Amino acid sequence: MESRFYPGVEADAAQLQKELRTLFDDDAAFEVQTMQVSSTAVLQARKTGMLRDLTGLSAALT
Repeated sequence: MESRFYPGVEADAAQLQKELRTLFDDDAAFEVQTMQVSSTAVLQARKTGMLRDLTGLSAALT
């Protein structure tokens, strides 16, 4: 997978992850998982629903 780096862009990753988690948690249609591995923060959000499960469109967004 290609990595991209944008110099000069600074963000508080922990705060961003917290706010995104809150945003997705407020919507019952999403399942959310967060992980901290070394210096890397990962947030996965998956939209749930019977039609998505039946059609195979229930992949997670990372």
